[in-house]
Amino acid sequence: MEPPLIAALADNGLMAADSPVLIQSFEIDVLRSLDQATDAPLLQLMSPLGGPFDRPGTTYAEMARPEGLAQIATYADAIGVETGLIFPRDATGAAHAATSLVTAAHAAGLKVVVWTFRAEDVFLPVEHRRGEDHGAGDLSGWLHRFYGLGVDGVFTDHPGVAVGLRE
Repeated sequence: MEPPLIAALADNGLMAADSPVLIQSFEIDVLRSLDQATDAPLLQLMSPLGGPFDRPGTTYAEMARPEGLAQIATYADAIGVETGLIFPRDATGAAHAATSLVTAAHAAGLKVVVWTFRAEDVFLPVEHRRGEDHGAGDLSGWLHRFYGLGVDGVFTDHPGVAVGLRE
C-alpha cells in the first residue's frame, strides 16, 4: 500500500515535513518504510492493549516507555494514543491520575496526538458524564485535562469544541 500512497503524496506536493497531512499506522514496519520514502509527518498509533501486528511479542505498553519512545522517534514524528494511555480508567470507568507519557514522548522529541474524543457519556470517564437526560457529557472538561498536559493534537468527533477550547 505504501507505493500508491507515496505517489499520491508526490503528485499533490505533500512530501515535505510541513505538509498538512499526518500518516498514521499501528504497525512499525509500514512507518519505517514510509520514513525512507517521504518527509511527511508520520504518527505511530498505540492503544492500552495489544501491540503492532508486524512485531509479535511487542506491546504498545512497552512502546510507551521512554526506551520505546526513543525507538519510535527514529522513524516517526508523533505518537497517536488512545486516551487510556494517558488517563487510565479503573473498572468503574473513572479516570486515574495522568501517566508520564506526554512528558516522556516530548522528551523523546515526539508530538502527542490523542484519540478519539466523543461527547456521549459512554465514551467519557464517569466524572465527566452527565446522564441520559443530557445526551452528552462534559467533553470540554475531558479535553481540558489533556490540553493541560500539553498534548499537541486530538482526534475528535467534535472539532468545534476541541478547537474552541484550544484557542
